[in-house]
Amino acid sequence: MFLFRYSKSIESELFDLLLSIILMPSFSRKIEHFALEKYIESYQEKEQQALQAEQQGNMLLFASILSHDFVNIQKGDRIYPQKRELLRRLCTYLYRQQAYVELLRWATIWFQLDERDVTALAYYYQALWRAEHNEGALLALQQAGQRFPKHLLLKEFNQLNSVESSVGK
Repeated sequence: MFLFRYSKSIESELFDLLLSIILMPSFSRKIEHFALEKYIESYQEKEQQALQAEQQGNMLLFASILSHDFVNIQKGDRIYPQKRELLRRLCTYLYRQQAYVELLRWATIWFQLDERDVTALAYYYQALWRAEHNEGALLALQQAGQRFPKHLLLKEFNQLNSVESSVGK
């Protein structure tokens, strides 16, 4: 009888162990899913705050949110597309305001995050050309325009620079 109880206890323990092994991955996935949702929600709230600041014309707050709340977001992170969109909006605004030194600062940050992003490249080299009259930047814009002839921003910058250089001659 003693042996029977002992083996039943082992069976019970094995069953409990097996049950916990089966249930743990599910529980772990639930925790991971919950944490991921909270992570994404927190950045979506910050993105909405930035967009509200933009709508109100408060670009200082917009830039502050981008520089403080999104500073650690890198290409490949789940939130990077939101950061990229905020960078694009800020660079567009700064370019329209002809704030080329500030544009160069933000375009540099963006371009360093992703040197393959053609829009980041366009803003970076255009800002470098406008802020510092760097001839290499003008050449880089022209070369990028040849490599990506359908990219509208590159086309716009190259046409504008071409017209301005022909007027200046």
